[in-house]
Amino acid sequence: MFSPEDIRELAQAFPNSSNPPLAQGETALRLAPSPGGDGFVNLSFVMKLLNDEIEMSLEPRLLISTLALQFGVDKNTIYELLDSNNTNVLLSKDRQHINPKPEATRLKESLIDVARSSVVYAVDFADTKDITLEGVRTLVSADESPTQRLALYPSAVTLADLQNAIIYSPTFLKYLVSDSREVLKKTQELGGPGVESVPRGSYPEQFLQLVLDELKPDLNGRFSIREGKIWFTAISHLEEQREKRLKDLVYGKIPKVGLQWFIELLPEQHPDVGSATKFIKKSYANDVLFFFDTVVSKKWYNDTVESKSKELNEKQFINVSEPFHDFSPEAAREAAAQAHSDVLGPTRQNEEQCTVAEGIFPYLIRYELFTKIQTSFAERVQQHAKYLWERTDQLPESELTLDIPSVLQEPAAQYELPAPFLQILLRCRMDGRAKSTFNATLAQLEAETNVQFAQFWQDRVVTRFELYNAGAAAIADAKLRAQLEDLLRDYVTKELVSDAISRAESRGLVRGARTPRALKKLQTALETDGKTVAAVQAFLQKFTSKLDIVPLDTATLAARKDANVADMARGMHKDSDGPRLFLTCVVVLLARKQEGVVYATGKFAPKLLKMLKAAGLEEDVGAKLERLKEAVKAGKVSDAERGEMRALASSGVEA
Repeated sequence: MFSPEDIRELAQAFPNSSNPPLAQGETALRLAPSPGGDGFVNLSFVMKLLNDEIEMSLEPRLLISTLALQFGVDKNTIYELLDSNNTNVLLSKDRQHINPKPEATRLKESLIDVARSSVVYAVDFADTKDITLEGVRTLVSADESPTQRLALYPSAVTLADLQNAIIYSPTFLKYLVSDSREVLKKTQELGGPGVESVPRGSYPEQFLQLVLDELKPDLNGRFSIREGKIWFTAISHLEEQREKRLKDLVYGKIPKVGLQWFIELLPEQHPDVGSATKFIKKSYANDVLFFFDTVVSKKWYNDTVESKSKELNEKQFINVSEPFHDFSPEAAREAAAQAHSDVLGPTRQNEEQCTVAEGIFPYLIRYELFTKIQTSFAERVQQHAKYLWERTDQLPESELTLDIPSVLQEPAAQYELPAPFLQILLRCRMDGRAKSTFNATLAQLEAETNVQFAQFWQDRVVTRFELYNAGAAAIADAKLRAQLEDLLRDYVTKELVSDAISRAESRGLVRGARTPRALKKLQTALETDGKTVAAVQAFLQKFTSKLDIVPLDTATLAARKDANVADMARGMHKDSDGPRLFLTCVVVLLARKQEGVVYATGKFAPKLLKMLKAAGLEEDVGAKLERLKEAVKAGKVSDAERGEMRALASSGVEA
């Protein structure tokens, strides 16, 4: 005998769900542990009890947990019994209830009744009746009547299929097909609008596809499904549409029709472009033109060419492709090329050179306007070159360039030229000879500036240095001459050249590539190696030679000396400084006795006076200068003495 504990241990030793329920028809005894673990249940007996409940219960629903408790098993055992015995039961959507057979029969009859005159979505019926989609499939497939009363479309094999499936009555389908066929045959035979929709009412697209599959073999027309109906267009109606479109084309009411339109309208008759073209040419060859994939009204085209010819005469500029902008790209190019030729031909018959056409397709422009545009391009390039030239002191040499498209935007806008036309002109080098004009303008500006700089440099540097160098060289006293040459060297390297460069820059004369570089080299050479007047002279001569500055000849230098001395004498009338007046007076008088002009400071005035006397000065003049020297030395120069010094310098003679 087994004690209760032994039975419990034995029951617990059974693996959960390891003993499969009885297969259908199996009679061998199969046991399963009870939920309490204190015994066993006979699964065959449980299955019989479950089937009895499903077959005979008058309850609308059976709660699975209640059945499990009633039969002494757990819920999973109930589910396993249902699955393994292929029991076609209707479960609720939450799978917690079973619809017994009487209730399932009632649901099926309800579905059959609805399907007699409408189409039901499987999902909607499942939601309304709170059953699983598998249960819906069970209801449809379990119809045992001689004539099929329910069907699923598409055939629901998987759960995904069921999600989109519809339930319909084959009898109702046949009725709708028959009724629709009768309506559409009348439409096809009687003509009229040629368009009809069937069936009455609105139905899912899947169901309409079933109707359409039955209708197609018996009707000659075009079908489509939309708005819950099947729409039918008779071929005769489509042929009328085609003929009307061609008539509109011939009379110029519409400009063009794509050949693809004929293919899409009647693919049965026009399967490709070639067949559509052949059909149109057969009846309308003299009334239409063909451009690639488009048939064009000849009347509209001729009117367009005439209009463009008038526009060319009035505006002097046209784009022949504009009327064809809504053609396909290939057709637009062909049509524009033909129009280009048809407008240009008659125009050139009257005036051969009146119109520019070559290279600027799809544009045509009268020669007069073309010339004006080219001139304006050249003028704008010149302006840009001058603008850049005036800023060469601020711009690196790499930016002294010409961006032709940007520069020519202004004149192009002035003449309202389309951007594509400007690009064509640039591509064809019809840009007012922009590059050569730009380079020539810069070259001219540089040449003019170089001439101005050369004149300035001769006046400010060459003349002064040559006069001062000659003046120092003319001093007989070697020691004094050496001192004056050192003074001149310092003046040139530290003041004269740098001051001249600053003045030249302020006047805009230091421009271009050559002059700034040459000046930098000169300054560097003077600072580094300008140790003597001879070295300074060599550097200055090398600089003037590099910049093609012509050396001063003797006559010119003499004339400039006279002018320089006269300027010094006149300048004394605006000066009141005694020492400076005395030095200037001595320098002026000495310049009239020897070569050049001495560059000196106040401390050299007594020595220069001595040189002046040695050069042949009358005694009274010498005495006067000695007296003036003493007054300057004492710092007591009177206005009368200032006047004497001015008079001596201005007279130029020993008075």
